[in-house]
Amino acid sequence: MAGIREHHGEFFIFPNVGTAGTSGDDYGNRWEGSRLRWFHQKASRPDWPSVRKLLAAGRAHVFWRRSTQDLFEYAGYGRIEEVFGSSPVGILWSFDSPGSHSDLLRRLGKGSGAVGRETVPQHEFKIGDRVRHPDLGWGRVLAISGSEASASATMYFAALKERREIPLSEVERVPGLGPARL
Repeated sequence: MAGIREHHGEFFIFPNVGTAGTSGDDYGNRWEGSRLRWFHQKASRPDWPSVRKLLAAGRAHVFWRRSTQDLFEYAGYGRIEEVFGSSPVGILWSFDSPGSHSDLLRRLGKGSGAVGRETVPQHEFKIGDRVRHPDLGWGRVLAISGSEASASATMYFAALKERREIPLSEVERVPGLGPARL
């Protein structure tokens, strides 16, 4: 997967931050407080048509991850604060507020989310939470279903590289490693 995509006039950026990507390239992407210093592909130049379109848009949805084993987290709807470098092109992104899935859906005109508010179980787990299972290791909550007493979740376990439906009673929510926060 390329680190940048355009869909219906919206840009989506998927950087690894502080680590190399699946190709082994480490572009030096890093957080500077709540801003992201991001570098386009190695040979990118300001005169590339795709770079010109991104710069003209001035905004992009930014998803990031710490390692190739992690799922991407939505950082938010970023705006270009500074452009630097000629090859590769670098951009300093700033964010109005931390991102959320419902914020992304609203911006894309998809309403407030796929699940009605009244159908979401009221418990301590949220989509995006990191969890620890005694046998399966570290995971991330992708979807929650069921009622309070029998709630379960679809979880992704990076070490296994697979998704599993697990009762929430079998996992521990890991404090401080919940949904994406800046």
